[in-house]
Amino acid sequence: QSKDKQRVKLDDVKYGTAGGRNVLAANRTVGNTLEQAIPFLASLWMHAVFLNVRRATFIGWIYIATRLIYPLVFVLNVK
Repeated sequence: QSKDKQRVKLDDVKYGTAGGRNVLAANRTVGNTLEQAIPFLASLWMHAVFLNVRRATFIGWIYIATRLIYPLVFVLNVK
């Protein structure tokens, strides 16, 4: 029975309930970054090519800053 208590279920790993808030924040940070990276970077490149390079650079830095802040905000808001 003690081995059953120590085992982690697949659902716990998949939905981030195994490992606590920090693991969930890390999983969601990576997941959200991967989900948003391709459309955002494609849009950013098109903006730089067709409209304004300086504005695209500024938007790119904001994107990087929000990616860095996201796990901190996520951990604070997870109950």
